[in-house]
Amino acid sequence: MVQQHIVKVWERAGRFEDVQRLEEGGVDVKVWDCNRGEEFVLVLKKHVSTDCYVFCGNWRSQFVSPRGLNKGDEIGLFWCNYSHSFFFSVLPRAPAQPSV
Repeated sequence: MVQQHIVKVWERAGRFEDVQRLEEGGVDVKVWDCNRGEEFVLVLKKHVSTDCYVFCGNWRSQFVSPRGLNKGDEIGLFWCNYSHSFFFSVLPRAPAQPSV
């Protein structure tokens, strides 16, 4: 999805250096948190060996931990070409696991 919805948009916008840096150290990207009304900076990086894109930097401390996100929780994330940033929101949460 990143390849189709972000990388291709960046290429059309002439951001070839950023596309190349994805496979190197990563690219600093702004992320607007729609739930909290705050902006953060993370690093978007492609792991070449697995062909997966990940957020690095403070992803866990700024997004996962403060919200108590768990496996199965759904998030919304889209790239806005006008603001050159991602917009992030927590969507439906996974059902709570029963206590044993």
